[in-house]
Amino acid sequence: MSELRDTELSAKVKGIEVTVTFPLAHGKPFHAKQAPETTVGTVRSEAMSQFGIQEEANSTYYLTHGGSRVDDGATLASIAGESEAVKFTLVKELVQG
Repeated sequence: MSELRDTELSAKVKGIEVTVTFPLAHGKPFHAKQAPETTVGTVRSEAMSQFGIQEEANSTYYLTHGGSRVDDGATLASIAGESEAVKFTLVKELVQG
């Protein structure tokens, strides 16, 4: 999505309701209202903090949306489009090495 389109969407949407679930966590999903220009990486970091997860050498964490991996640099506006809410799943992937 172009930067102009992201800017147009940001002007229309004052905040995006974000939900992150983590199947391995015990407890409630991460919920926050974020600015449309917030990156997926920022959301991932905040969700990991709430779930009590820290980066590990033998694994990597990323967010998926609609079953597809989302780049940390993507903005919420580019994922949500005109929607006022977006749901992600936090995935832990073991790294062989």
